[in-house]
Amino acid sequence: MNNRILYLHGRPSSHFLHNSLATSLGVDHKPIDEKYRWQDQEFGPLRNLYAWFRNAFAYKGYQHYDYILVDGLHFSPIIAKKLGILPKRITIIAHMGNQLPYFFLAKKIPFYSRLMHKWLINNYDHIFCEGEFMRGMIRRMRPDIKPSLHVTFLGPLENRLKVLHTIQPQFATNTMISIATGPGEARIYYKGLDIMCEAFLMARKDMPELKYYIVGNWSEADISRLTKGYSVEDRKNIFFVGHSDNIEDYMKNADLSIHTARGDAFPTSTVEAMHAGVPIIVSDQTGTKQIIEEAHLDLIVEPSAEQLAAKIRWYFNLPLEEKKELSEKLRVSASNYTEAKAIKHYQNTFKQIKS
Repeated sequence: MNNRILYLHGRPSSHFLHNSLATSLGVDHKPIDEKYRWQDQEFGPLRNLYAWFRNAFAYKGYQHYDYILVDGLHFSPIIAKKLGILPKRITIIAHMGNQLPYFFLAKKIPFYSRLMHKWLINNYDHIFCEGEFMRGMIRRMRPDIKPSLHVTFLGPLENRLKVLHTIQPQFATNTMISIATGPGEARIYYKGLDIMCEAFLMARKDMPELKYYIVGNWSEADISRLTKGYSVEDRKNIFFVGHSDNIEDYMKNADLSIHTARGDAFPTSTVEAMHAGVPIIVSDQTGTKQIIEEAHLDLIVEPSAEQLAAKIRWYFNLPLEEKKELSEKLRVSASNYTEAKAIKHYQNTFKQIKS
């Protein structure tokens, strides 16, 4: 790209797809808090503030860069630029694909933090938004937003696509799947797992043969919270299988995937389900709804257990041919969302900034 670009990411590392996009620009990689580690230490607000400034002063070693790409919304780069530690000529870009904008809008973070982030986001030069939904949230977060907003997207790795495209759902198992990782109450809320577990319980009243597999790490406390009030039979039909390196083993046996998140920008697991031909129901607060809208609007619901349960019943009552038709439509819609196409789009977006 003939430019010196620094990529600053959180701890322990950035999302592997974010890393892939950044690497395609020819960046140097560094943690956001290289001088004074704080990002994964669970410090209090005052110590975090101290860490932001201490790291900002250390950014004098980054003065030779032309661009700084930040994974998420961090204070230190902007503090460094405001204090003159980083020269004004450096363009600072935020890649936004996390839960912060939704938690901001839902007032799930303290008032003082909302004020600080409202100031912060307006001091970046550009923002790369994972999907249209993320761009919309940022506009709501700051209607007078100054940075230019650029929509990007994610897609499965090329080697994953080869595996996913071999899957041929049989629609004969009465099995649902969700791919979502915790642990913790905030992650349950963000991924909408409470909604999905409650909807499963409601749907089972009319469909006692229904089974539900949840792939991803959740603690025993999380599982107990989610399955409180379940009968013995209900517990026998919900499976928290933990992390899996072979998600396709669960996808190939699934009739339906569900992902009714609250503010999930562009969850790759939902795109993978579409590439595998597994029909998926998402919430209207899940960014990948933009792909599903091209196939079937009935697969998008509000983040409500009642609505999701009704939609699960509707889906399983569809004739086999209609399920197969949905499967193919989703595969076609998802075909434009791959790692290779995401990288090309990302590079073109960066070229627009340079021009």
